[in-house]
Amino acid sequence: MTMVTGGAGYIGRVLVDALRNSGRHVVVVDRLLYGPISPDLGTSGVDFIQKDIRDLHGADLVGVDELFDLAAISTEAAAELLPELTWEVNYAGRRRLAELARRAGVGRYILPSSSNVYGSGNPAPYTEDDEVEPHGIYAAANRLAERRIIRLRTPEFTPIVLRQATVFGWSPCMRYDLVINAMTASLVRGEDCRVMGDGTQRRPFVWIGDLVRTYLRLLEIPVDRVIATPINVGSAEDDYPIGELPALLGEILGVEATAVTHYGAPDPMSHRLSYRRLWEVTGLSWGSSLTDGVRELADRIRHAPEGADEPSARRAKWLEATWYLPTN
Repeated sequence: MTMVTGGAGYIGRVLVDALRNSGRHVVVVDRLLYGPISPDLGTSGVDFIQKDIRDLHGADLVGVDELFDLAAISTEAAAELLPELTWEVNYAGRRRLAELARRAGVGRYILPSSSNVYGSGNPAPYTEDDEVEPHGIYAAANRLAERRIIRLRTPEFTPIVLRQATVFGWSPCMRYDLVINAMTASLVRGEDCRVMGDGTQRRPFVWIGDLVRTYLRLLEIPVDRVIATPINVGSAEDDYPIGELPALLGEILGVEATAVTHYGAPDPMSHRLSYRRLWEVTGLSWGSSLTDGVRELADRIRHAPEGADEPSARRAKWLEATWYLPTN
């Protein structure tokens, strides 16, 4: 049996469908922070537990063989808005759940972290052995969770940490606060593309379909192939300066990106990734998925353009509107 925390979320919904299609019995744990359960999530082969991961107990993990711990505050902006909650969930909650999983006899625990732990400053692609320099609460909580959870490894318990590039692509639980998704929606709807700062900052990207394919592969590889260090996940061909994305996406979609709005201070996050370890461990390597991923997303937006206006599709704004925030 496979458990997915955050299974009703952006990546979780795509992963749950893939696991179900592969014949696995899936248990989804989600507190439904961003809206009600999707009608098809409770279908055959999927059990649902509405809980915060901080409220899970050993009894909830009985019979679980593999656990994907996707439940987290998922953006830097949301983390700065809710710093205490971010530490409680992204670090303490995930560490506690990994400890519970080990005691309950779970064999594999997959922790999605973020390439943001690297910070910036290295013009060459970062390898997993390079020094990290996390900026902000989101990256710092991820890094501390990585360190503590990797140390829990035993012959019977295999934690796997993934440093994911910025994700893009369509999901039944969409996010339009991710840069490629947001720009694609703007281009389809004839709106300005928004670029933070001067746009010179580089970001690595990964299509959600390739990411989920990696997740499934991690359930298949022998334990002795898994090393006790993080693994970068993404594609070396999907690595771009943010300021170049409007024109690139416009070319893919056959529209001219004439209107670009720059906002805010320069983004200090700028880095590239090496994916050699991903290939060594999983045997997976792929070229650019940008064209196919963006065209699929654009087709979905054209079919239901109002979806890009869903408040919950922008996580920090949704939390600001719905969560109790302290006043100073």
